Amino acid sequence: MRVGVSFSIPIEEMLQHVELVLSSRINLQKQADSYDRVSSTLKNNGDPTVDDLVGIVERIAEIRKGLLEVDQALEDSVNILSGYVGFLKETELGPPPEHSVQDPDKEEDTEIE
Repeated sequence: MRVGVSFSIPIEEMLQHVELVLSSRINLQKQADSYDRVSSTLKNNGDPTVDDLVGIVERIAEIRKGLLEVDQALEDSVNILSGYVGFLKETELGPPPEHSVQDPDKEEDTEIE
């Protein structure tokens, strides 16, 4: 079960935070190595016993859990970085300009909403 947590960090630390999220939760090589062992076991064991198959099923389930953790860390990172990109674009461009039209009968602008 996952629980959503919201907290703030200084903007200067945002990229380091994403790096921390990725480095602490992602171990793709471990999952790939486990997959290779399972695959090799299946290829090299022409007549697996029930116990062999149970072990393979358990290892595949563990690989799936590990890949879920990887996916969740990547999703968290995408969300954080997307928010950061939005912030950067907003600060680069400034606030959206107000749209106004000059009314020929008035000297001041009329805002369009």
